[in-house]
Amino acid sequence: MEKQPKKIGQILIENGVLTQGQLNLGLEIQKKEGGLIGEILIKNGFVSEKDTLNALIKQCDYLYFQEEKPSELLKKKYWIIITSLCLTIFSLLFFEYLPFAKNIDRKFYGALLKTDYYLARPPAVINDILLVTIDNETLSNIPYRWPYPRSDFVKVIENLKMNHPRAIAFDFAFLGKSDATDDAALKNALNFENRILLPSIINEQGELDFSHSLSANFRNTGIISKIQDSDGAIRRCLTYLVSADKNEINKGFFSWEMQLLRLTKDIDLKSFTSAASTLIFRDNSGEKWMVPVEEDTKSFLIRFRARTRDFPRISFYQVLKENFDTNLVKNKIVMLGTFSSLLQDLEYTSIGWLPGLTINANAFLTLYAHDFLKNAPKYAEYAIVILGIIFGAFFMAWLNPLKAAILIFSEILLFFFLSYILLSYGYIWNYSVFPFAIALFPMLCKKCIYSLRR
Repeated sequence: MEKQPKKIGQILIENGVLTQGQLNLGLEIQKKEGGLIGEILIKNGFVSEKDTLNALIKQCDYLYFQEEKPSELLKKKYWIIITSLCLTIFSLLFFEYLPFAKNIDRKFYGALLKTDYYLARPPAVINDILLVTIDNETLSNIPYRWPYPRSDFVKVIENLKMNHPRAIAFDFAFLGKSDATDDAALKNALNFENRILLPSIINEQGELDFSHSLSANFRNTGIISKIQDSDGAIRRCLTYLVSADKNEINKGFFSWEMQLLRLTKDIDLKSFTSAASTLIFRDNSGEKWMVPVEEDTKSFLIRFRARTRDFPRISFYQVLKENFDTNLVKNKIVMLGTFSSLLQDLEYTSIGWLPGLTINANAFLTLYAHDFLKNAPKYAEYAIVILGIIFGAFFMAWLNPLKAAILIFSEILLFFFLSYILLSYGYIWNYSVFPFAIALFPMLCKKCIYSLRR
């Protein structure tokens, strides 16, 4: 037997604005005088017009749902899934290009890298690298101010060379003029079996700048400048630049990290091939590199595996005074640079603020260890998002709001767990579309569809 809809008087009593006695009195008046019970109750001051209107709205809703057929309810539930899917597919086409979406993506990417830093150990080959740092110890013990005379660098280079490092790489240029004797001594010290690397920079005009630097006439130089994203963070490292001079169309310039890899791994320059998104080359022993690069900039993502404290390290002052363990230098790739915050060489990265030397060391470690990050296939990314939205819309359509919210939140947590697993295997994808679509679209579609009246 079909359930009868509630009467207006019963709803007013349930709402707490009318007593049973007042309703009985109103019904007696209705028997004697006729008329609508709602008008009688208002006229006699038992309820207000607002109370009666709210009761009528509730009665209409009751009648609507009472009369709605199960097939109509099922149809609405299916429409929640369909419209959620349509919105998601549409958002996949453009969402990742929106500025706020990029910011969300970068935040989650940084959080995953930080998680990876704390949970995973750096590659074992990090021990092949030695940082020689101009740090607070150096600044406090050397009685004169930075920049130091070139004679000090001559002594440090010679002390390092005596212990047979694989290479010595400076991450700062020897700028400015000095005594001619010191210049000659430094140039002589830099002649080390083609194993010393100096940096070059990209100036404000976007051109390679060798001015006022020993790098201008030095054989082994590499571009030290890093690419900064729109939020000011460093996430990528160049591999090479091609000359814009029409007379030098085939002339290229390696990055500092690529040059250092060439010096330490004896890279065969003839093996270089560059596709749209991959740089391929080998060393003379046959070891192969496949570097995933951004097509426009030919840059790769730096896998920030270590902070300064994680690298083997000694201070510039210790080397200058010959007060260090010589075994730390033997057969190591020595990187020499500034480290003290007093010298203002700090840059913002995906895992926070790092000294420039540490950024360069991480970029080189990414190359040296083949520890690259590459984009997951788009079809896999889209499949995960679409599958997630189907489940999210199903939860929202068939379950009560609390259960649906818990399950959708669990979906988002599962997505970030899966994202971390992929990162640990060297894959990344878009981190903003999935949580945004899952959290918003099913709820929005349900609200819109159920608000429609037949």
